[in-house]
Amino acid sequence: KDKDKEKDRRREKDKEKDRAKEKEKDKTKEKEKHKEKEKEKSKHKDKGKDKDKDRGKEKDKEKSKDKDKKKEKEKEKEKSKKDKKEKVKRARSSDSSADEKSRSRSAEKAKAKAKRKRAASSSSD
Repeated sequence: KDKDKEKDRRREKDKEKDRAKEKEKDKTKEKEKHKEKEKEKSKHKDKGKDKDKDRGKEKDKEKSKDKDKKKEKEKEKEKSKKDKKEKVKRARSSDSSADEKSRSRSAEKAKAKAKRKRAASSSSD
């Protein structure tokens, strides 16, 4: 009977050991699964980061394009201002030359008139 009891105890101990080993295996499996999940999460996070980086790059490109466009517009404005100033200068210079011509004509007319008056007054004398 003692031998049977001893056998039973050994069997129980062996069963306990087996159960403990199974628990350890399960724990390690769970840890592995957890690690895999973490890896997947980090992959997704990295992908998201890359996407954010790409978005940032795209935004930077857009900003630089907008800046270039603004610069072009400013250049165009400056050019148009200069062109207007040139036109005004040209118009003024042509006006002044026309004014000078008309002044000289009127001066000539006045001289001619004065001559005629003198001639008329000298002939009446």
